[in-house]
Amino acid sequence: MTEKELIKQLKTLKEIKPRKEWALLLKSEILNAKYAEQKIAVKPATKAWSILELFPLFNYQKKLVYAFATLCFFVVGIFGFAQYTMPGDLLFPVKKITEQTQTPLQVAYNRSEDLVQIIKENKTQNLDSAILEFKTSVTDAAKTITQNLVKNNDKESIKVVMAEVKKIQDNQEQMKTLGVNIGDTKELDDVLALIVQEQIDSLNESTLTEKQEEALKGITELYEQEKYSDALEQILLISN
Repeated sequence: MTEKELIKQLKTLKEIKPRKEWALLLKSEILNAKYAEQKIAVKPATKAWSILELFPLFNYQKKLVYAFATLCFFVVGIFGFAQYTMPGDLLFPVKKITEQTQTPLQVAYNRSEDLVQIIKENKTQNLDSAILEFKTSVTDAAKTITQNLVKNNDKESIKVVMAEVKKIQDNQEQMKTLGVNIGDTKELDDVLALIVQEQIDSLNESTLTEKQEEALKGITELYEQEKYSDALEQILLISN
């Protein structure tokens, strides 16, 4: 083929036109490609979390909730079980923590109750610890009573003290009948003696009827016999 013939054939290609369907398809593909490029360009940098990606986070939080609930249950169980422990037991210090809202005199009564139960159940391994705890609590109670009565020595306060002390002394008498004598609670006796002496002095300065004067003589005799609880009972009667 000569050069002229080749040029003539190329000119005839200009007259060839593509089909309309093909042209539309090509145009659509070009526009879609351009739109995709624009979409990629404006895509936010933040990561879109899928449900599957968030699931481990929820699972971790769920484990934390279970762990906290288990810990709470464990702590409550310890404090609950500690209420049944005795001096010398492993969890007894926990029981003492729960008693911090009580008065020292109430705590002393609790220790006297522990002692009675230990003697009844013959828990000899707990006896020495129980006696020590009881005596310590009585000393603390006596100090507190003395301090409080200096500030407030009214009849109602004396009634409360006398009632609690009498319960402790009753437990001591029960211990003796069970064959264990831990001695007298001298600290509490000293406190009661102080209260009785102050009340006797106050009554002596008051104007009394003949009947009250006779009662005061009996109170003084009880005081001299060191029967302080009985003397206090008579003082409360004479004061009514």
